[in-house]
Amino acid sequence: MSGGGQDPTLPSSASSHALAAAGGVGLGGDGPRLAPIVFPAEVQAAIAEVLPSEDPLDDPDFSTVDYINDLFPTEQSLSTLDDTVADMRYRVQCVDDDIRRIVRNQTGAGGDAASALSEAQSAIVQLFSQIRDIKQKAGESEAMVRDITRDIKQLDTAKRNLTAAITTLNHLHMLVGGVATLQRQTGDRQYGEASKLLQGLMQVLEHFKGYSEIPQIKELSDQVHDTRAVLAKQINHDFQSALGEGGATSNKSFVPTKQLAEACLVVDVLEPKTKRSLLKWLVSRELTEYGIIFAEGEDGTWLDKIDNRLAAKIQSNSNLILW
Repeated sequence: MSGGGQDPTLPSSASSHALAAAGGVGLGGDGPRLAPIVFPAEVQAAIAEVLPSEDPLDDPDFSTVDYINDLFPTEQSLSTLDDTVADMRYRVQCVDDDIRRIVRNQTGAGGDAASALSEAQSAIVQLFSQIRDIKQKAGESEAMVRDITRDIKQLDTAKRNLTAAITTLNHLHMLVGGVATLQRQTGDRQYGEASKLLQGLMQVLEHFKGYSEIPQIKELSDQVHDTRAVLAKQINHDFQSALGEGGATSNKSFVPTKQLAEACLVVDVLEPKTKRSLLKWLVSRELTEYGIIFAEGEDGTWLDKIDNRLAAKIQSNSNLILW
């Protein structure tokens, strides 16, 4: 051995090598060596993944004999035994220091974990309280929205009803005033204004069709229909008076007036049968002379008078077209 005397607590180099080879007492003292802890392969793989190491001591298949033989392959290598033992003790001391530090940290971490757990529980309680408040406010908001929606629907219904009421009152005002005006215009034979007013009144009466059971509406509607009947009779009388009852020859100097032209506008607004009746009378009047001249047994019925008959027919048609 190079260097000073051997430590009395350590075995000799040869005996240490022999003990290590035989699996006897370890280098750290005279007590028995503890059995190694063997972890499952899955745990070993996880440890190697988290804490990778190239140290032979961390190998799960570590062999003490192989390790010592690698350190002291020959007798001459035993000269570094003291240095190796000192290095081993230093490493053991470092491991002990690490273990004590980890234990102390773990003890403090346990207290911190308890404090953190308490804080987490408190935070959960506060969060639960906030969620409950939010849920309550959401329920209140939902109820408020329902109330607002109900109020909006009521206001919308009121708006529709008010609009319908205003429209109906306007139509009623037009109907009341229009009936009186139409009666006056009928009496004054103001057919131009009466045709426009009558057309508007018929549209208003269409709006009041659903209110026909109301006595006042029914009375106004009857007055309008009575005035239409008066207009139809009056216009027929005006045409007969202007054209005469004696046929086309009774009033050769007749010239259509503006009043009769406007009366035709009223006829267009009246019932279709009024227009048909007036046209039937007018056609019959224009063909009266034709029927007398070319009646059966008269000279105009012979074939040699066919040109005269055609000319008379064309003249009658010309008068109708003029109308």
